[in-house]
Amino acid sequence: MELNIDDDVLSAAREVASRRRVSIGKALSMLARQAMTRASTEATRSGFPLFPLRPDAGIVTPELIAELRDEEP
Repeated sequence: MELNIDDDVLSAAREVASRRRVSIGKALSMLARQAMTRASTEATRSGFPLFPLRPDAGIVTPELIAELRDEEP
């Protein structure tokens, strides 16, 4: 089995491996698992990603959009 890894990815994996004192293979596995976990927990609605909101975020209504659209520059 042959695995081709881009130079920039290999360099980043080496840095992670060095910092965590693990092998490069272990570092690549850890990074891949993190990416898979993050991707599977991202919420979507109608195919669009949902982003986390700050607690103080306001609600964007059609009226607010119309008001902002109609403001003079």
